[in-house]
Amino acid sequence: IIFSCCLFCNSTPFCDMTTRFCIECNNMLYPKEDRKNKKLLFVCHQCEYVEDAAINTVYRHELKKGVSENIMKDVLETFVDDPTLPKTRTALCQKCGGREATFFQNPIETGDSMSLFFVCLNPNCRASWKEGGKKASS
Repeated sequence: IIFSCCLFCNSTPFCDMTTRFCIECNNMLYPKEDRKNKKLLFVCHQCEYVEDAAINTVYRHELKKGVSENIMKDVLETFVDDPTLPKTRTALCQKCGGREATFFQNPIETGDSMSLFFVCLNPNCRASWKEGGKKASS
């Protein structure tokens, strides 16, 4: 999705969350709270220009917690060749029966940080599996 707008339009909420500039001296406007009137203002520190904010959001940071299986599979496959990761000869691959695997904790914050992820080191297999942590819901 591409949002297109000019500097002075209010067609999307993203317009008001961009950097704003003073119309009198072209310096940057800074957000300031007007506690008495309970509203957000943008003020210039150079010439005292003030304007009302169209929306009461200065910055919005959205975090997405979900991790798809495809993303996790790509992450696992890239970690196989990492020489700094520990390796074990006691793991049992359910796909090929191999005993050698590399392992690591979840690299993405999903609340599943106590899980260990294993990747079989057999070049013809490369199966991955998880042990410990939260069980996958079915």
